[in-house]
Amino acid sequence: MENNRQTNIQPTVRKVPWYQRWYSFNKQKIPMIFALIGTLIITGSLDFSFKPASGDAFIFNSHFYALKRLSDTTYNNLAAIAVFIIYLLSIIQLFNTVTFAKKRSPGGVFLMSFITVLLSGISIFYTTIYYREQRLKPTYVMSDVAKMSYTIFLIGSTLILIGTIFAWFYVNWKYVKEKE
Repeated sequence: MENNRQTNIQPTVRKVPWYQRWYSFNKQKIPMIFALIGTLIITGSLDFSFKPASGDAFIFNSHFYALKRLSDTTYNNLAAIAVFIIYLLSIIQLFNTVTFAKKRSPGGVFLMSFITVLLSGISIFYTTIYYREQRLKPTYVMSDVAKMSYTIFLIGSTLILIGTIFAWFYVNWKYVKEKE
């Protein structure tokens, strides 16, 4: 027996949660987000002092103060060069990940990986300078500022490393450079 009634079927629209929509449109920007946060952690932690017109001064000691404490040691110059290179590489990596978010080229991901390996290696080298100095000179005592300094660098380079790992998932292996 056939039913002669006309059925009024409405198409069901499945509402996608906001985070799935965001991910589907912005997944290639995830490496850039991690690199941005890592670079802000590294470069935003410079030594500074803020003295309002009234009240006490706020002083934040970090990398340069830790380098001052190393001033009469064997590895002071290496630590200063390491700080400069870490700052430089983190800023270069930020610009590289912004470019990767737009193009997703394989060359960009290889460059990101190379810079990340350099950045991580120099951050680890900077950390070992303090432990080596403490081992070689019994008079040297590692301060809390030195611990905070290398911890900031390690956290920032770890976030940049996570961004680079995500970049390997989102690279466009069929990328062809277009003439502009």
